[in-house]
This record gives sequence, structure tokens and C-alpha cells, in this order.
Amino acid sequence: MAIRNTAFPLCVLTAGFALGLLLGCNGPDSSGTVNDVSFAISDAPVGELDSVTITIEAMTLNREGDDTIIDTFDTDEGEVDRVTLDLLDYQGSDSKLIVDSFELEVGSYQNIRLEIDDDSTDDSYVLEAGDSERHELKVPSNKLKLGGFEVESDGPQTFIIEFDLTRAMTHNPG
Repeated sequence: MAIRNTAFPLCVLTAGFALGLLLGCNGPDSSGTVNDVSFAISDAPVGELDSVTITIEAMTLNREGDDTIIDTFDTDEGEVDRVTLDLLDYQGSDSKLIVDSFELEVGSYQNIRLEIDDDSTDDSYVLEAGDSERHELKVPSNKLKLGGFEVESDGPQTFIIEFDLTRAMTHNPG
């Protein structure tokens, strides 16, 4: 999806992003062992916007027969119940670590869901270039759903959730 208009009275963020992996690749292990995993957020460059701010309230990691919910995030100030970040601050190779060294069972995970607080422009919003007014940012069902990933047993892994706002965000006037 593309940004279709430079005026953003209502923007909708959808699952037009990818899960990048920074890890070595060996086959999955279903032995019931755990491994330390970390999750970070990044964005592909986008123009004409000064800010695309989201507040993540929880992450759900879906595995067949089991859901793992992460509802405590890591920030520079310590652990918090939710994390707010401007996606435009973490473009290209820059990323923001939001979950550090979380023990997760080795094996296949079907998807990740990010629960976004979009109830007000205090939590999730868009700022147009040169504009100081916050515009509403909506996420269908308040959740962004990513594809699957593998937790392997051969050492700590870091997963980068890479947004591509030129595809993930659309302008829906009215």
C-alpha cells in the first residue's frame, strides 16, 4: 500500500512490513529447549512526514497450541508496560531494541502480533512535514500481524521488525 496523499487527517497502518532476521541459520530444534531472543523495530525511509509514532501495548508470539505474550518492554530508562516510539527515528540500519534476552522455546512460531494503542493522538499519531498538529493513526483491530519465524538452539537471536511505511500506511480521508 502507498501513501496516497500528503494530508493525513486519518492514516491507517496495516501489516505491510517484514520480519528481518539477524542470525545464523541451522535447522529448527523441537527438543523443548529455550533460547534467548531479542526484538527490535526499524523503518524503511519515508518522505513528507516528520513523525509516525506508535504505542505498542503487547506482543503475542503464536506457536501451534501455545501463545506467548510479552507485555513488558525494554527502554533506555528500564522496563515499561508499553513502549512508544517514532518509527522515523529508526530508519535504514538503525533500530530500537524493545525486548532484550527473552527466553523463548526453540521451534517454529507462526506469527507475531503487535497490539497498538490507537485510541488517541496521545499514543499513536502522524505529523506531516512542517505541521505541528497530530493526526489520527488507526490500526485495524488494533493489531499488526507478521509472518512466522524460527527460534534456533545455537545461540542468542535478534529479530528486527522492519516497517515499510510507504507500503504499510494509507490515507483514508473521512
